Amino acid sequence: MKWGEIVRTLRRLHGAKQDAFSQLIGVNQATISRWESGGQMPGPAHQALLLNLYSQSLQQDCGHHAPVETAALPLAASLVHCRFIGMILADERRILQANDAFLDMLGYNRATLEDGGLDWQALTPPEFAAEDRRALRQVLETGRLVPFRKAYRHKNGHLVPVLLVGEMETASPLRIVASVIDLSECRPPLPPPAPA
Repeated sequence: MKWGEIVRTLRRLHGAKQDAFSQLIGVNQATISRWESGGQMPGPAHQALLLNLYSQSLQQDCGHHAPVETAALPLAASLVHCRFIGMILADERRILQANDAFLDMLGYNRATLEDGGLDWQALTPPEFAAEDRRALRQVLETGRLVPFRKAYRHKNGHLVPVLLVGEMETASPLRIVASVIDLSECRPPLPPPAPA
């Protein structure tokens, strides 16, 4: 279960044992253990808390004045093998490199990526285009991509809600390193159908 990996990675990023991390989150140690083992999934409120904690971890690691080459990249590298977090290297339009988690998230294979067939603008539904333009301006002006939510279109057509956060690796040519968290499991459950 993806949430088990999310909780375990966040706890390790904070250098905490389960009991100390449980105090930070506001649950008991047994709950953290169940989350990490996949025996229980965090509820919507704790999911939001964990995602906010992840975003804060990235921002603290990056620092407002840290050089880009020493900022988000070590943290990104430490997360690259996690299945729940996609990692990408992109320019103004194309995804140049991606880990397997990102490709699986959207249903593409490495051959498509290597053939230059992953255009992040084309993968983005039109309703998110304005937010993408704002984020691109922000990264060009500040070197940082603060966490924001959007969606990509999966190869089979459905939308995949994601949280993006990243850093500019180089300005010329533009290279942006970003982590992409699949939020599909984060949506609150649908209410039960009304009685007939």
